[in-house]
Amino acid sequence: MHELRTESAETKVAAESKFAEAHQLIDEAQKKITEAEAKVRAAESLQTEANRYHNAAERKLRDVEAREDNLRRKIMSFKAEYVTIFLVHFCD
Repeated sequence: MHELRTESAETKVAAESKFAEAHQLIDEAQKKITEAEAKVRAAESLQTEANRYHNAAERKLRDVEAREDNLRRKIMSFKAEYVTIFLVHFCD
């Protein structure tokens, strides 16, 4: 009977130790999950910021291209007007 109590007590101590170890592993896993979630939120925030910069750059590029097209039209108009004036004055 004494041996059964001793064995039972040892089993109980071993089970409590395993239970404590399991709780520690669960706590560590939860901590890692929390850290991973924080990293995901930070990455999503950076992605959002990068998208804003990209969209701003796209708008600026379209603006520059529009100004470039406008300048090209003005240059062509100026050249056409210059040629017309030249022909009127020097070909008469």
